[in-house]
Amino acid sequence: MLGLKAGPSVSILISKSEEVPSFTPPSGTLTSSSNNSYQRLKTSWQLLLAPQLSYQFGSNLRIYAEPSFTWFINNLYDKKKRPVANPYGFSIFGCIEFSIR
Repeated sequence: MLGLKAGPSVSILISKSEEVPSFTPPSGTLTSSSNNSYQRLKTSWQLLLAPQLSYQFGSNLRIYAEPSFTWFINNLYDKKKRPVANPYGFSIFGCIEFSIR
């Protein structure tokens, strides 16, 4: 069986901001440091494209795979503190399903 999942989706960030504790190495000397504290946006809009593939073995066993491509319409980070990154993602979901009847 073939299928296609496509369209807009939205993600909502639910988290709290915490300060990272300071760290001093055992030698007592830091050679370099940087502060990469990025502020995440609370709402992110994406476009999703995912072909769905499944194959039925008899009446009880099914294999399912869904590779998906996500393109972020708005970047995940605040414009003032945005890292240099491509706003897209790729993932693969799969399962083997066995039903007892």
